[in-house]
Amino acid sequence: MVDQKQGAAGKDEKAAKPIGADQKQSAVGSMPSSTENDPATKATPATPTKMELATEIYKRMRTIKDVTRKDIIEKFIAEVNLTKAGASTYYQMIKDKHERVSKK
Repeated sequence: MVDQKQGAAGKDEKAAKPIGADQKQSAVGSMPSSTENDPATKATPATPTKMELATEIYKRMRTIKDVTRKDIIEKFIAEVNLTKAGASTYYQMIKDKHERVSKK
């Protein structure tokens, strides 16, 4: 039978090695924090989502007299790079959201 404690003893030996106080301070002081160079934590301007872009177009175009659903969907396709089906879905979702808010 193999004694499984041998692997654990090897780990304990590494942990038991004394480290001088001056070595510990220099090692900690010289290492940059993990978030310092992390690109996810750097402040970058957020690009608007397709839904945000479409919502702005919808709001802008609804102020125009005699604008049709077809006009708004064509604008979604041209400016937001949506497919016809996607533009139609976005239109309905945005319309539902904004009409519910205004009815209350």
